[in-house]
Formats: sequence, C-alpha cells, structure tokens
Amino acid sequence: MDYQRVIDFLARDWEKFVERATNAYEEGLDIALDQWDTFRKLDNKYKGAIIGGLGLIVLVIVGLSLGSEPVPIIANLETSGVLGGSFIALESESEEIISPVIFILDDTYIYRKNEIYPLQEFKLFLKEFHYMKGNLEEGDRVKEDFLPYTLKVICPFGEKEIELTRKKKGWFR
Repeated sequence: MDYQRVIDFLARDWEKFVERATNAYEEGLDIALDQWDTFRKLDNKYKGAIIGGLGLIVLVIVGLSLGSEPVPIIANLETSGVLGGSFIALESESEEIISPVIFILDDTYIYRKNEIYPLQEFKLFLKEFHYMKGNLEEGDRVKEDFLPYTLKVICPFGEKEIELTRKKKGWFR
C-alpha cells in the first residue's frame, strides 16, 4: 500500500474531515440527549422494562464471550527427509484433560484421540489417519503420502481450524 498517497490525501482534506467528524459527533450527542429526555419522561414501569431488557442483552453478550473458550491446541506440520514419515506436532495449552478429541485433515482424513493430558506435547503421524466417511466416521487407513493444509480440531471446548505451517527437517536441524 502506498502510505504516502494516503497521508497526502488526508492532509489535503483534513479540514473537511475534522468538520464532518465534528458535525457527526454533535448530531450523535443531540440524538442521545433527546433519547435521554424521552426516557426520563416515561412511566416507571416502562423504564424498568427498558432497563431490564438492556440488562438481559448485556448478560447474554457477556455470557457468550465468557462461555466460549478457544480450543487450547496448537499444531504445525513437520516433514522429515531423514527417516521419512510426516507428522503433525501438537501441543495442549489446557490445564485440564481434554476428552475426546477428533482431528480432521483437509475435510478428508480423520483421527480420534481419547484423551489429551494437560500441557501435553504429542505427534500424530499422517499414516495413523483414516479416510473420513459419513458423519465423522472412520474408513480405511490412509496408505498414500499426502501433505495436508488444514487441521480441524473438535473437542468439548468447541471447534478450531488450524492452517498448518510446514517445517521441513533435514540432517542438520
């Protein structure tokens, strides 16, 4: 992006921008004060209903934001030319056991793990995955080599899709 052009554009029209921002602020403040005056003139039962409704909305928003913990798992793909066998290196960032966990690669391959222990680091070799069939059911075990791009993790915390970064290991790494 050409930042100099943006700076020149803003500098050229700065007075117009300030004037429009000031007008928008004043209009918004006028509307808010008019609404406040209207609210103050209402009967107490209507005020209570409005305050209760706003309180309920705030509680729902706070509850949703607190209740949805992110899936505490990080992952990356590692390919090894030395011994062969690509694998996904995973790490649990949770301080409690996660059970059960389903791993899905590229919406095609599936692997189930019964438990992941707190702060556990582990590997999933790609040859341990199965073809996914039906609704999260395992099919035959994967026989060909493949390099996945995305990993979906499904666990009691929710779902998380991770774009796999590739780390190639060689003799000296």
